[in-house]
Amino acid sequence: MIVQLIARTKTRFAIKSGGHSAVLAASNIDLTFDRPQQAVTIDMSALHGVELSHDHETVWLGPGVRWGRAYHALETYNRTVPGGRVVDVGVGGYLLGGGMSWYANQIGWACDNVLEYEVVTANGSIVHASSEQNKDLLWALKGSGSALGIVTAFKMPTRLGSEAFGGPLGYEQSHARTLIEVLEQQVASASMRSHTIGYLSFGWFPETREMFHGVMALDNEGKTSDPDLSRWKDIPHAHGHFIKINMSDSADMISSGNERGYRHVLTTEIECCNADILTHILQAIKVHHHHAKLSTSHAECLQRFRTFYQDRTLRQIGKTGCGLPTNLCTTYVCLAAARAWKHFRT
Repeated sequence: MIVQLIARTKTRFAIKSGGHSAVLAASNIDLTFDRPQQAVTIDMSALHGVELSHDHETVWLGPGVRWGRAYHALETYNRTVPGGRVVDVGVGGYLLGGGMSWYANQIGWACDNVLEYEVVTANGSIVHASSEQNKDLLWALKGSGSALGIVTAFKMPTRLGSEAFGGPLGYEQSHARTLIEVLEQQVASASMRSHTIGYLSFGWFPETREMFHGVMALDNEGKTSDPDLSRWKDIPHAHGHFIKINMSDSADMISSGNERGYRHVLTTEIECCNADILTHILQAIKVHHHHAKLSTSHAECLQRFRTFYQDRTLRQIGKTGCGLPTNLCTTYVCLAAARAWKHFRT
């Protein structure tokens, strides 16, 4: 009925699942702080069911489910699913937008693993898209966002076992170059050990005017002797350790550093993982935060980066921090600038 009313009145609308997006006002439409527009947001948070099949092989998830809740519900049966890495990420936006999970090296994007969708179309009809019916819609919904309808349920395959081995490690800024070199090695060899995945981040602390570096990595098969994890562990670290954890535990760990309302992130994609260029970029960001003039070599590095990657520039860099998350099995790295805001929460 809501969809029919919106269509009949040609009202602009947006759809909100978990509201975790780091893009300001992503779950709203035509928003300005001083002049709200005539539009509505459809909040899916009440559709938060987790229905496991009798054989435990599949699960139906509502779009309003947060991945933390999904993990806890499935771990009771020693099952898990490829999902978000943070507790309060919503199922809907994540699965419609792509979804990089801890299993991405083995099974690809989470959206490519959806078996069936329940969808409300523009005329208000409720349809199902699967390998048996509406096959074109099944294909189109994988990564489409909310452009083709409002998805009210997702059917996902489950995975037996939810235990992994890994966790977060934190390092002082003097280890930056070594960390980037290890990252480069990980990317080069990850296709041979697809069960190991993680990301490397760099944070700026205005109070101490220092960079602090961290890695979150794990072996999703629970192996404790993985050589990729050993490389990170062998670098002297200030805090953290690798332990046996479930998917819900890892999501809790990451969530502790992702306070809601303080995550405005702009990213620039780098199509290779090269220690030299990443070191130059990191140094340039550090100098930028110190309000000093960039050296010629750093400025030239940024110019080459800007030209080669078709104006995906570093002009988006914010004022409080940056990160370099990566899927260790691919050859891309995202340079991310994070900015805190207090006026609006998605």
